Amino acid sequence: GKINSALKFSVNTNSVTTPSIALGNTFSLSAWVNPTVLAQTSYVRIAETYYATGLYLGTNAAGTAYKFILTNGSGVTGSCSGAVYGCAEGGTISSGWHLVTATYDGATARLYVDNALVGSDSFTAPGNTNLPLYIGHSIYGNGYNGAIDEVRLYNRALTATEVTTIYNY
Repeated sequence: GKINSALKFSVNTNSVTTPSIALGNTFSLSAWVNPTVLAQTSYVRIAETYYATGLYLGTNAAGTAYKFILTNGSGVTGSCSGAVYGCAEGGTISSGWHLVTATYDGATARLYVDNALVGSDSFTAPGNTNLPLYIGHSIYGNGYNGAIDEVRLYNRALTATEVTTIYNY
């Protein structure tokens, strides 16, 4: 793993599901990822609650970049594909360990890859949820192909400085 050991996922054969977690209108989700294959399939899940009502952190439709989606956000300003939701997209999937961090401060979603801001979008906060967190898989399929380590969920939006601190661990 990036730090001690990691969980290795193989498309849809391995997964982790937490009990329901209350998620308010501000939060951050962070994970170290190391893809086994660079050509991930479309919308591969690193972690998500329940896509139809919650959050999604994974890959874009092409499987070449990272994507963060918040369902039920309104007043979207960004141009990210899937912009009917709040969404931020960017970075390139490449070999080795990378820190992928999504933050939402109640108004703006930000996506960081390693410690660089790669995408953002502003929109009205979606409603609170109380859902399980699925790591490495989705109830819809499209599991991650690679290792995931140090998954962290915060009940606040991390600052860029805090993302850098996690990155420099």
